[in-house]
Amino acid sequence: MIVGMSRVRLVGLKSDYDGVIDILTKSKSFEYRKTEVVNEELTEEQLESVRAEQARAAFAIDYIGKLDAKSKAICKKNKNKYVPLKKSGVRDIVDFGAFSLVEEKTDEIKRVIGEITDLSFKQVELKTKIAELIAQRKTYYPYSGCQLDFTEIGDTEQTFCDVYYNQRPDKKADLPDETVEVCYNAATGKVVAVIGFKNQKEQIAAAMSACGYTKLLLNCRNVDEVIASYDKQISELNEQSDKLVFVGLKYAENLSDLKIYYDLLGIRTQQQIALDNSLRSEYTFMLDGWVPTECAESLMSEVGNKYEVYYSVTEAEIKDEPPTLLRNNAVVQPFENVTAMYTVPNYAEKDPNPHMSIWYFIIFGIMCGDVVYGLALTVACFVLLKIKKFERGTANMIKMFGICGISSMLWGVAFNSYLGFGLTDFGISDRFFWFAPLDNAMMLLGLALLVGYLHIFYGYLLGFARCVRQKDIMGALFDMGFMIVVMVGIGCLAANTLTGILTKGEFDFSGQYLEPELSSKLSSVGMILLLVAMGGIFLTSGRANKSIMGKLGGGLYGVYGLVNLISDILSYCRLFGLGLAGGAIAYAFNNLITTIFFSNGLAMTIAGAVLLLFLHIFNLALSLLSAYVHNARLQMLEFYGKFLIGDGREFSYVGDKTRFVKY
Repeated sequence: MIVGMSRVRLVGLKSDYDGVIDILTKSKSFEYRKTEVVNEELTEEQLESVRAEQARAAFAIDYIGKLDAKSKAICKKNKNKYVPLKKSGVRDIVDFGAFSLVEEKTDEIKRVIGEITDLSFKQVELKTKIAELIAQRKTYYPYSGCQLDFTEIGDTEQTFCDVYYNQRPDKKADLPDETVEVCYNAATGKVVAVIGFKNQKEQIAAAMSACGYTKLLLNCRNVDEVIASYDKQISELNEQSDKLVFVGLKYAENLSDLKIYYDLLGIRTQQQIALDNSLRSEYTFMLDGWVPTECAESLMSEVGNKYEVYYSVTEAEIKDEPPTLLRNNAVVQPFENVTAMYTVPNYAEKDPNPHMSIWYFIIFGIMCGDVVYGLALTVACFVLLKIKKFERGTANMIKMFGICGISSMLWGVAFNSYLGFGLTDFGISDRFFWFAPLDNAMMLLGLALLVGYLHIFYGYLLGFARCVRQKDIMGALFDMGFMIVVMVGIGCLAANTLTGILTKGEFDFSGQYLEPELSSKLSSVGMILLLVAMGGIFLTSGRANKSIMGKLGGGLYGVYGLVNLISDILSYCRLFGLGLAGGAIAYAFNNLITTIFFSNGLAMTIAGAVLLLFLHIFNLALSLLSAYVHNARLQMLEFYGKFLIGDGREFSYVGDKTRFVKY
């Protein structure tokens, strides 16, 4: 249901504002209302300053998490015991008083954030140094194993000595006869010291280059010793970096305060914005807002008992555009996510979720109708909710799938579908189910069209009730009333055909499935109702237009719109397609695996069973995705389009925008 709202106004001293707004924030029931006269607001520079401080806090929080991941790798490498940080996957729950306690420790928290930031800079410096050493080491590595002392190489008055390297020394250079070559094996190629006369230096260099040799300009006694030196330095720096990881993890004890501090900054900003958007003088403030009616008086009394404030509580008026707050039972609440994807219900209308949830439940089961699939889905969802905590939105989504799994089981019984098998496959009588879609696809098509017809019809009935509730008599009679007559007329005309489809799986218009007299009367009544409704739609659809041509055009367009009604009903054929596809894929998997694996020994049977399990999990995932998306599409377009106004504004209390903690 949509919770009733009251408009509240508080007038008090600015010196009491912090205490007053804290009580309102703690209640999670106050949304401030922007006044027409606005005072000087928080500047963009001030907001940027808050965001920058939040960014520093968020960096410290994330950095501790990264250190935890690094410590796990370090402990694994050194075969030490790893003690992970506690992670719940959801926001921490704290008492509202924790914000005041953390606020008192602001200086200490800023110091911790600064120390964590400095620690991160040290690690970056170490990482940079290690990267530089690794790059330098790479320049020596190709020549490792070479026993040449490069410091002893030098020129004489008539001769020179150059050192060359080739990774693939498969060609011998054409050098002058007087030239001396001394070869040394290296890790990735060959090092050659060439001694020759200075007047032949350019000739020798060209010959060596032509064979792929590169001149080396190293100055060390032993390459292996240089590499070992680099390895030692890198190892020492890595040890320093590892130690810093565990130094940083000591700040994990401040993690809770850091999270509260981050959200405290956000809450204080929201509170200040509420004051900025209210009337105030040098010493007083006047704060307007919305509070659920059920707790408005008690909340205002709590404020009034602690502070010298004047307050008033008045019933919300539609013209003031109150926010929408939904509150439903545990069964309906998980389905609110579907409506939220489409729109927020308007405060002036009724909550559509109790109605939509029933249809979503029914349609989901038809699309994914298998007993084992439904059982697995329900059990998996509720076990997941038991073993792990989730945020409200995610938890509601999981609950919704768990509830819809029950629908899948019920329709699976009706469709004789048990993991793609049927009761008749095991010799059980067909009296225990309605029909098997793969054996009688036409009945599934008829069921899909019937559900579509009833779904849309119900939407028009809700639209009629909405118009009556809003005292829109013209809209109730002409817009919704005539469409209801059209739906009744279509039902009368299609009664015989649907009866044939749903009982015999046969599709024709011969009128043989009902008593001839009843069938004839229904057809006559249906035709009369359609003609009357079409005439009414033609005469009233253009009533808002002032000109004769405008009224005529509006009437013709209204009659033409009936084509869209037929299209809307036919769009429910997706229930037929998806319901048939899921069963057909499961049946195909069963036949494929049993034929190939289950008749070729125990090992093949076990392998086939494992493969079949994965294939059915894959099919279930496809069925869930299809059922979720197409079901939501039908609710949003075909159902809500008939009665829901939407365009509401969700209730947003001061302090609701938190990232790490909730109170």
